[in-house]
Amino acid sequence: MKGRLYAGVGIVVFLLVLQFFAPVQAQEVFIRNTSVVDGFQPSFVMQVGARKYFNSFTSWEFPNVIPPLDPLSRLEWPWDQTFFVARTGMSYTNLALILELSGTLSMLSNPKAQDSDWTFPDNPNQKTIFSEGDAKPYCWIFDVGITAPLSRSSNLKGVAGYRISKFKFTYTDITQRSLDPRYDRGFMPGPAIEFVQYYQHWYAGGVFDGAVDLRNIARGVRLPVLLLRLQLDGAYVTGKNYDDHVARSVPTTSEVRSNGVGWHVNVSTGIQRGSLKFDVEADLRKIYTKGSMHDMEGSTDRSWDDARVWSEQKYLGASGAVLF
Repeated sequence: MKGRLYAGVGIVVFLLVLQFFAPVQAQEVFIRNTSVVDGFQPSFVMQVGARKYFNSFTSWEFPNVIPPLDPLSRLEWPWDQTFFVARTGMSYTNLALILELSGTLSMLSNPKAQDSDWTFPDNPNQKTIFSEGDAKPYCWIFDVGITAPLSRSSNLKGVAGYRISKFKFTYTDITQRSLDPRYDRGFMPGPAIEFVQYYQHWYAGGVFDGAVDLRNIARGVRLPVLLLRLQLDGAYVTGKNYDDHVARSVPTTSEVRSNGVGWHVNVSTGIQRGSLKFDVEADLRKIYTKGSMHDMEGSTDRSWDDARVWSEQKYLGASGAVLF
């Protein structure tokens, strides 16, 4: 984690140094990103694409309520899936608003998830109940950010904003095994758990938003202007995670309210022809929060502290857009 963070910071510092100290001939390679709004005319974008997640997950753990068991239970949702993505947005001077909707493309994904429990106090490290089933997440993200120039060139800017994300999925068609015969239930068709994960991010960071005029590198060759964008930000994060065990005869729900930190790196490049634009991007985000858990099972109402909720998402994506 630290290595990736230092690498992102290093890139931002390199671009800042380049803007200030590179010779004029080198600076001619970087030009203003003409897709960024100038003046006071708003710009709108409609975008569709796909992204492939790698080694990604979102998880949460019940706190230690029966010492020495820690954790008592963990929900794990691997995120190595392919998503369809639709995005719309508006920019106006230094303000940008983005709304994004996405969901699993089942034919191109491995939609598995796990639920684990530790229930033997005499052997707290032994996992005693394990289940695996299907989960097909869909989500939406709303992001509003404002930028301000940090260097004389206006390519490098500071950014601050507010981001909301909500992920929802249903744990379905599960197979459960247990060392305790009472809970060794085999295959159970249909929905088992409805899961919702909601985060709010108050973030700040930096953006390099420019372009490379490839004609200044390969003289006499007709090459397009290559758009470049790098964003690195850190955030204070609050979370609300909810699950409903819909398959149980007794109503059972759990809710965790948490807070913590998150960080995010996004690198994108692409070309634009008139109002049409094609982009490829790489994105990495991590979230780690802790908080209190409220559990209801029938008429039993319990609350504990030190629940843990964390997430890591890495993807490569490609998209096409129309600008208005």
